[in-house]
Amino acid sequence: MAITVLEGTWEEVVKRATRFAGRRVRVTVEETPPSASDNDNRRPAGPGPEERIRLLNRVLAMNERVPPVSGHAFDREHIYAEDA
Repeated sequence: MAITVLEGTWEEVVKRATRFAGRRVRVTVEETPPSASDNDNRRPAGPGPEERIRLLNRVLAMNERVPPVSGHAFDREHIYAEDA
């Protein structure tokens, strides 16, 4: 029997309700509201879409001067050659 544990607010748990339709579940309600320290354990959201695009463009610009790798580098016979 596999057990799945979900933690979060009721609204966060209900978003996954369809996954558990027709199955037995147990709900434990904590009487104390979540504190700010509970949110410290969550993964940070990270950069937004615009910031991601800006960062990707920056990486692309840094690699403009990198010469392309020759097809010989990926040639199976060359990779597994005895003298390589």
